Amino acid sequence: MSNEHLAEIIRQIEELQAMEPPGPRGDNKPPTDIGSLDWWCHLLASDHRPTVGGKAPDSLKNLINAAYNKGQTFEDAGDFDRAKKWMDAGTLLTAMCIEKYGWDAMQTPEKLRET
Repeated sequence: MSNEHLAEIIRQIEELQAMEPPGPRGDNKPPTDIGSLDWWCHLLASDHRPTVGGKAPDSLKNLINAAYNKGQTFEDAGDFDRAKKWMDAGTLLTAMCIEKYGWDAMQTPEKLRET
């Protein structure tokens, strides 16, 4: 295959890539800081547009609620280290769901119970 032929193939690929729609986040890169303080600040910024992936599965909502409930159980029992771990797990799962399904669908654990 000649260099000219390879250059033509590369040009055609680049044309096709230019026609692709932008990524769901609009910044062409996946989030790497889900759940961090910077992520939450970015989420609350007016220009943040999370991916909209439809209705979250009930099993996922139940998992998040179970993590928060387990954290509350340990907190009530006085085991604050385990409570924090479960609450952090629930918060991280919530953050990941916000990234996938959108802010409105996953605002708070109470919102999860209502939907």
